[in-house]
Amino acid sequence: MARYKFLPYVLLVILLSFTNMAEAKDFLSAHQSIKSSRATNEILSSSAPQQIQIYTDANSDLLGLLAEMYGAPMDEIQSIISSKATGSILASSAPQEQANNTDAMADYALLLAELTDPGNELISSANSSRSTSDILANSALQQSSSRTLATARYLKVFALAIGADQQKMDSIFSTMTTNDILSRSAYQQNANYSNTVTEILEQIAVALNCDASEISSIISSKTTRNILARSAIQQIANYEMSTSAMLDLIVEQFIKTNTIM
Repeated sequence: MARYKFLPYVLLVILLSFTNMAEAKDFLSAHQSIKSSRATNEILSSSAPQQIQIYTDANSDLLGLLAEMYGAPMDEIQSIISSKATGSILASSAPQEQANNTDAMADYALLLAELTDPGNELISSANSSRSTSDILANSALQQSSSRTLATARYLKVFALAIGADQQKMDSIFSTMTTNDILSRSAYQQNANYSNTVTEILEQIAVALNCDASEISSIISSKTTRNILARSAIQQIANYEMSTSAMLDLIVEQFIKTNTIM
């Protein structure tokens, strides 16, 4: 009889294995679709603003995919997708598209923060600052700047919740605050916040045990491109490109380590 009692459990394990394989393929397919669209748009882009539009579009989708993998409610994800689609229809320029994309990024980052540390006071503080900044913003660029800052704050909550180094996170935000004081334009602010997001994602990648050499390669490429950048807007494009690469790494690692194959 013991053998027959054991059989249903074996079947359950097999069933779960197939289920996880199917889910993995869905996430892999979704990730490949984002990467493919991004690569096609990269070929067609002819300016830094267009590059920023392309990368922030992909980055919001990648954060959405990560939030879905972490178990975010599908109705909330669908609401963000719908709002982003509507915003894209109404946008009439690359900066407006960027503002729309960064709004979605902040929404997805908020989901990740609420999923992993719902009672954290930093969430409500970031929500309040984001709402106030949106009201006071006089341009799409200022909107993007405040929304990227909100994304950084939400991702900090998420990063610490999954085991990122507290001292390194504090150092990242200390540097961001110093650079904020020195910023003379919304472009410089945006570059500062975009770089902060990339650096937070680096620590998230470390916490998730992503390949150290790949993390180092992304940061090295970012540093090299930054030396060649001649303006804050080119820096933003560089940082958003680096964010895309880091999110690719994080998504791939999550799929690899959380799927029964």
